Amino acid sequence: MEHVNEDRLLRASRISLWWALVFVAVIGAAMSVVLLGGGRAVVATRFGLGLLPVAIAIACAAIGSTFRLRDKASRDAMRVLMNDELRQHALAKGYRNAFAATLCAGAALTPALAIFEVVQPAAILFVATATTGIVALLGSVLYYDR
Repeated sequence: MEHVNEDRLLRASRISLWWALVFVAVIGAAMSVVLLGGGRAVVATRFGLGLLPVAIAIACAAIGSTFRLRDKASRDAMRVLMNDELRQHALAKGYRNAFAATLCAGAALTPALAIFEVVQPAAILFVATATTGIVALLGSVLYYDR
């Protein structure tokens, strides 16, 4: 039987969560700039969003080189790691925090968007609350996980 390094799998899992957190935050911020801004900021952001698939491919290759699950023992160890009671508890807290953050973001942004009279308030509200919820979920899971 082959020995599986659980610490390496846990580290790779956390790295992939960090990458997801960074990508969601960057995409949410970029979409907010596109929806709110005008002029050169929008042109630069759209160019950056055009390069996003390349950045995602590079990140997936980097994570994939860390995350080798070719044999059955590694896949089983990763399944055990994902079904761990502490990980499930961290996910439950993350879901709760994401729900609260989404509600608070929606409640805080709605009057602000009405006061400042932006062009596309529904789109901005959607992008901001979705980004806030996902960032809160991933951040909470990373914080509460071992």
